[in-house]
Amino acid sequence: MISVSKVSKTYGDGDAQTRVLKNVSLEIEAGEFVAIIGTSGSGKTTLLNVVGGLDREFTGDVSVNGAKISGLPEAKLAEMRNTQIGFVFQQFNLLDHLTAAENVALPSFFSPKETADAERRAVELLERVGLSGRSESNPTQLSGGQKQRVAIARSLFCNPQLLLCDEPTGSLDRNTGVEILNIFRKLNEDDGLTLIMVTHEEHIARMARRIIRFEDGEIVSDKANKPSDPSRRLQLGEEE
Repeated sequence: MISVSKVSKTYGDGDAQTRVLKNVSLEIEAGEFVAIIGTSGSGKTTLLNVVGGLDREFTGDVSVNGAKISGLPEAKLAEMRNTQIGFVFQQFNLLDHLTAAENVALPSFFSPKETADAERRAVELLERVGLSGRSESNPTQLSGGQKQRVAIARSLFCNPQLLLCDEPTGSLDRNTGVEILNIFRKLNEDDGLTLIMVTHEEHIARMARRIIRFEDGEIVSDKANKPSDPSRRLQLGEEE
């Protein structure tokens, strides 16, 4: 599903150049749940941005579902991001003047296939992530964990095949972070959704089925993992 071949990325010019990715190659199959772990500045977020088509200034090749990112016109790349890839970030990026359901339905305004029943779908997705009854709440009325659930629901609105998550628990306490990861695990196990998650937290990475370790722009370890099973595991549909 995802092929990264000899990808390098450099910031700056001349003596100020910083090489953030160094000849990185990897393959990720459909349905995998992969954690990419490393310290700040190790290149893990840059790689995620390259795979998601958010950063096109690199050398090497990246393909998603057989389509080369570097070879796609901007319009086609935008369509891929809108229809095939969901994004979840550390910052929730919600609009405070909209309800939770309206935030979830935002992709319907940009999708080439406008969704006539956007509100109904938004409510259903909120229920899936454990926010039943909160569709009319504004983000200012929600906790950090609840805001991230809204952001996850929004990322699922267009039925993506791939979910890219950049430090999705970075703004949350440990227990809430585990709850959010259990949502990802259920989506991966029940729906076969491919997940790639960047994190610097060991206990979060251990909940994935494959762990790739980054140091100084290079992969130093890539191993299968038996996910940890914390005692506080929430099922989808439960409230915090």
